[in-house]
Amino acid sequence: MFNLEASIIPGVELGGINLHTHIAVFQRELDLSLASKKITADVRTPSLVSYNFHDTLSIVFDLNNGNVAQLIAKKFYKGFFDDTIGVGSKLDTLLLKGYRLLIDDFEGLIYIKGSPGICFELLDANFLISDLPNQIINQIIIYNPKMDDELLLQSFDEFPI
Repeated sequence: MFNLEASIIPGVELGGINLHTHIAVFQRELDLSLASKKITADVRTPSLVSYNFHDTLSIVFDLNNGNVAQLIAKKFYKGFFDDTIGVGSKLDTLLLKGYRLLIDDFEGLIYIKGSPGICFELLDANFLISDLPNQIINQIIIYNPKMDDELLLQSFDEFPI
């Protein structure tokens, strides 16, 4: 149903699934997978529902329009962002490629400065800034770059300083 080795493209796709794809495209497969307990579903907010494919990926749908709102790569997802950065990689991999990171202390997420539509959740949510390069990526989240709040992003701490 999905390509668990597909490249991760910020703001566009993950697992061969494009953001903004309507749930109707997947509905039959999702219903069958739910019935056979291959996946779980949970309501994140009144307008967001997540279908979770055990430790590989999650698809989050916006119930207001029925479209994919987020795609989340998890533990056993094998695709990469920028050819080498995947779940299980150290943040140092991003830094070595010259990316500047923005740290959202409140949500515990890491963004790439100037690269909208992608963020990273770390394995250790209580990391020290000095140990940031050694932190392990737990999940990679792809979302609509139009959701970025530029003023909010400007308030995040930048690393390296």
